[in-house]
Amino acid sequence: MDLFLNYAQGMIPELILLSGLCITIIGISFSAKNEHFVSYSASVLTFLAVVMNLLIGDFSPNVNLINTFQTSDSILSVKFIAAILMLALTMQSRFSLSNYKHKKGEFYLFLQISLLGIFIMSSSANLLIFYLGLELVALSLYTLVGFDRSSSKAAEASMKFYVLGAIASGFLLYGISLVYGATGSIVFSRVFDMTSSQEISMLMIIGMMFILIAIIFKFGAFPLFHWVPDTYEGGMLPVSLLLASLSKVASFIFFFVLLHTVFRNLNEYWSPIMMTLGVLSVTYGNVVALKQSNLRRLIGYSTIGHVGFIIVSLSLASGNGVGEAWLYTVVYAIMSFALFGILISLSSHNYDIHNFVDLKGLYQSSPLHSWLILIVIFSMAGIPPLLGFHAKLLILQELIISNYLSVAIILVIASLIAAYYYLKVIWFVFFESSNHTLKIRQSASDFIPILACLILVLIGIFPAIFIDLMLQIL
Repeated sequence: MDLFLNYAQGMIPELILLSGLCITIIGISFSAKNEHFVSYSASVLTFLAVVMNLLIGDFSPNVNLINTFQTSDSILSVKFIAAILMLALTMQSRFSLSNYKHKKGEFYLFLQISLLGIFIMSSSANLLIFYLGLELVALSLYTLVGFDRSSSKAAEASMKFYVLGAIASGFLLYGISLVYGATGSIVFSRVFDMTSSQEISMLMIIGMMFILIAIIFKFGAFPLFHWVPDTYEGGMLPVSLLLASLSKVASFIFFFVLLHTVFRNLNEYWSPIMMTLGVLSVTYGNVVALKQSNLRRLIGYSTIGHVGFIIVSLSLASGNGVGEAWLYTVVYAIMSFALFGILISLSSHNYDIHNFVDLKGLYQSSPLHSWLILIVIFSMAGIPPLLGFHAKLLILQELIISNYLSVAIILVIASLIAAYYYLKVIWFVFFESSNHTLKIRQSASDFIPILACLILVLIGIFPAIFIDLMLQIL
């Protein structure tokens, strides 16, 4: 009985999410006129309950349920951060959806499903349970990207994302089947033991390579990045925020669980490949971003560059590369909340920004939003003392310590290229005037971007405690 209670206790966050899903579905069914309010309220309360449970809950360490579900302090910490981010995203999404004409209740439903998928991925103990969690996240994202039925760009982006995602899932499943054929097991610990105790078979290596293809796609790294700028441009602003923040957390979990846990002993095969693709992602993403005139496509291509930093750090087989990659993932999520939060806030005041020319006169219309953009853009560019600078600096230091000086130099050059188009954004905001200015008053929609920018500034000035906490998680 005590063993059963330990297992059930470890699954309480997932059970809360499942309960919230059921309540939300019932609420939408019985309140057609107020479905937005009901769905939003149920989602916020569900995420808040999950956060409180993870914060004050008494969990038994290192629970493993029949090689399907596991918990540990690191897993619970990752879930806590993901739940906090999802709660903030849900609260900010309300301002963007207020003028949306179609059914809005299902939007929050898919947010709950995507968080449930992230939780299942984090706690999975075998490849099939992991795949189940991954597909819950993926199917939610496919739907949310095309959620705006009045937008042809959203429909096109969703279709591209779905087709390419289905192909990547096929590669993943085929890789899993080959790994099973090589080891006779899908359990993480047993696959790891098989790679430790016997000669590595070619079937195992080929299976791992197919899984690598899926990882590259889910991260949006070079060369499987084509869905990234399209989804950032076509999807609604909250969906772009989801792709830039929670989606990257899920991709990090994907990489970490499979390559650093299951295939850790095969790092001599996957590490050089991922290091090369990481460098190419940083270079390609920042170079192509130079010629973008659409702001959201520019953010999409710059995301490919940031993903490259994460992959390069994860590719380091020794040292603190994993911890620093996790730190960069969280910091980039915070920067995304700041930037997209600002865009959502402006759109709620009917100040929509699509291209660079739409930024003209923003300083005259809203000095507050302009200064917030300045903070987040400088942080993305890696300008000290903001938090983004420390995230990049730690990865560069780890590369130098690990004798990857040439890679560090390439990343620095790519960051200098990125600084050009980031400063271009600042130029249009502060130094380009417009004949038509709209005075924007502050509202509740400004709270989350202001909070995110304060985190970037204050923790950037006093980074030690935050960095230690992030590095200790993994």
